[in-house]
Amino acid sequence: MPTPENQGNQLPATRAARPFRALQQQINRDFDELFKNPFGGWLDWPKWPSIDWPKWEEIAPRVNVSEKDGVIQVEAAIPGMDSKDLEVSLKDDVLTLKGQYREEKEEKGKEVHRKEFSTGSFERSISLPARVQADKAEAKFEKGVLRLTLPIVAEDRERVKKIPIKAV
Repeated sequence: MPTPENQGNQLPATRAARPFRALQQQINRDFDELFKNPFGGWLDWPKWPSIDWPKWEEIAPRVNVSEKDGVIQVEAAIPGMDSKDLEVSLKDDVLTLKGQYREEKEEKGKEVHRKEFSTGSFERSISLPARVQADKAEAKFEKGVLRLTLPIVAEDRERVKKIPIKAV
């Protein structure tokens, strides 16, 4: 219990944590600045362009996972990719999507002013809400959308039971 002598010496827990938050924010700003200007301004030639690193969301496909009539349906938006550059696998009720973005052939004599198309690969794993029959799974790729139909194992269809709630 604080006494009148030491009452002013104690800080609330939230106020004591603020210096650490401010320190973390300053470190984040310093690292951001380091990547924007790697030479700290002392090297003016050549002018280094800022690098816009792609975010994870821009590389990995966005997915929708739904369940209806004993079937799990997965849709993944993968624009600009060819089906031959995709791989879909299933292990222990984890669906894994892999893909390789390939760069188109560069034309000779063409002056490129800006290039934002991504090249590289992605891998995304999704935990499924139930066990599925991998041998009956279907995959279709059309207009940049991968659609998977995964039938649920029969025993797992009744796995979730609703428990009635009694009012007291």
